[in-house]
This record gives sequence, C-alpha cells and structure tokens, in this order.
Amino acid sequence: MPDITIYGPRVSTFVRIVAIVAEEKGLTWEIVPAAARTEEQRQRHPFQRVPAVEIGDEKLFETDAIARYIDEAFEGPALQPDSPRARAEMQKWMSVMQHYYFPTTEIGLVGPRLLAPAQGAPVDEQMVERALPSIRYQLSIADAHLSQNTFFAGSDCSLADFYQQVCWWAVCLTPEGRNLIQQCPNLLRWLTFMMGRPSAAATAWPNESGYIESLS
Repeated sequence: MPDITIYGPRVSTFVRIVAIVAEEKGLTWEIVPAAARTEEQRQRHPFQRVPAVEIGDEKLFETDAIARYIDEAFEGPALQPDSPRARAEMQKWMSVMQHYYFPTTEIGLVGPRLLAPAQGAPVDEQMVERALPSIRYQLSIADAHLSQNTFFAGSDCSLADFYQQVCWWAVCLTPEGRNLIQQCPNLLRWLTFMMGRPSAAATAWPNESGYIESLS
C-alpha cells in the first residue's frame, strides 16, 4: 500500500502539487483517477473538488492542508521555512498562485489552448489573446521577485516553490506561455532548476519530457 492515496485527475495542477510534496518527503504515493463535481468525489470532499487524500487512517481535502500535513507528519527534508517571516512569505506566494496566477492562466490560456482540444473542442483564440496581457504582468511580478531571491520563500525550496512550479509549468506547455516565460530570465532560471528535480520527473504528466529538455 502506498503511504498516500491521492484522488483526482492524473493531469491536474493541484494533484501534482500533492504528489511532488509526497515525493520530496520520500513517501510512496498513488493517484486514483477521480473527477471533480461528481457524487463519488463528494464522499471525499464535501465541495466535490480535487484533490482529496487518504494517509493511513487520515482523510484530508484542500491542497494547503494536505501539503502542510505531509510535511509536518513525516520525516524527511523540511518543506517549510523555520522563521515566522519566511513562513508568511511562503503562504503569500501560495495564495498568490491560487487566487491570481492559477485562475488567469487556467481559464485564459491552459484551458482553451490545451484542455479544450483534448476534449474535442475548438481553441478560443480570442480568450487566449485577452488573457496574455494579464499573464505577462503576473509573470513580471514573479520574475522581479526571483531577481532578488533564489526561491520564493527562504533559502531553499518550500511549498511555495512547488505551487508556483506546477502553475508556470502548465503555462510553459503552451506556445504563448513558453514565449512569455523565456522573456523572464529569473523565472526561467528558477523553473529550469525546479523541473530538473527528481520530484518533477517522478510526477510528470504524459508527453512532457521533450518540453523539459528544451526549457532553456
């Protein structure tokens, strides 16, 4: 039995964040495919969202709660900084990703450019074009922060980095997003490092290896 069972789609930003956190802690994990907004998922998450997890006898939902529990309940490298100030910085960038970056990139670019064609729908080119100025601005904020910092919070990788990593990597899988990220040298340096970590390879989405090899 794996240490952690993750319920959610195989290709999902927040499912992958949980898998990366588990991998970074040296734990075994398994993704059990489960769709959001289904009655089956309501049994695991009252709001029918993903991911939800089982960790031994514990059942948890909401990515922040899951990630913190995994880090604090198990041995292995600490994924949260020691100081209150650095932890606040970590939470800030986790929140920025969830409330600003992810909605803009998922709805405006990743969804119409990648998910819609995979489901047999046409690409909404106008939606993509409308989203690009906001994504460019959001990238500039992350790039400016990384011009002064190696990681998003503290002196080593933290939960904030894994959140940001999966969000921006999904953007990088689109031609428009890849072009924008390559114009952000600090974020590109950081993302290249993050995607070179073993946890990125262990949690890879299908057919992404070629993108990683040509990232820089």
